[in-house]
Amino acid sequence: MRYTYQIFAQNIGGERVKGTIPTKVAEWWLEKYPDLFQSYFMHEGKTHDEEDDWGHIPEEYQLGDFNEIDDLFHADAPILADGQYIEIHADNDKDVIKIELKKLKSKHNREKT
Repeated sequence: MRYTYQIFAQNIGGERVKGTIPTKVAEWWLEKYPDLFQSYFMHEGKTHDEEDDWGHIPEEYQLGDFNEIDDLFHADAPILADGQYIEIHADNDKDVIKIELKKLKSKHNREKT
């Protein structure tokens, strides 16, 4: 007998990306504006004009939105934390298991005393 299950993690999640930028671009930012790079990198919808404060960045060192730099990994995923839940549906969609996530008490997740 063969069974099919669907697993859903529900409630809150987030977009995860991992990517690379050219060495030439990274070196330029480290040399010219190391303190501004994080703010620049995380700024969504950059127009690279004077109105968004990034117009002074030469074209060859400009980057798009951080969530488009995803040559290594890109996924939308749930956050596994208090208040979240996981549902497991059997292929007949009648049998459903709902697991609510609560703070785990284990030797790997100790609170400071």
